Amino acid sequence: MRAYTYFTQGQLLLPTLVALLVFGSCGGGVHGFLQGMGERRRARLHSILVQEHMRREAVRKLAGRPRREALRQAEQASEARLDSLLPSSYEQRKLQHRFGKIKRQLRHHWSPPAAARP
Repeated sequence: MRAYTYFTQGQLLLPTLVALLVFGSCGGGVHGFLQGMGERRRARLHSILVQEHMRREAVRKLAGRPRREALRQAEQASEARLDSLLPSSYEQRKLQHRFGKIKRQLRHHWSPPAAARP
């Protein structure tokens, strides 16, 4: 029968600390992504997301085929604006895979001043 192996707290923390030192923060995540965009691009991204939200709210009153068509058009307009704002594939992937987190961070930490809001 095999004896159980117990690890001390130091033995458990050491691999984690080594990984952190070797790989670092790998770009800072969503916060680093937004920080690197700059104030103007961040405000523009915020306005694009706000406008998309407003379009979707307006479309909710429709039903059936007109609703699907209006949603498709709204999505295409937003995608075209986002493609021009985020030209690199890294930025587009980050937006695609972390969309909800980006929206939350923009809303809570990076929203433009009240005077600049549309």
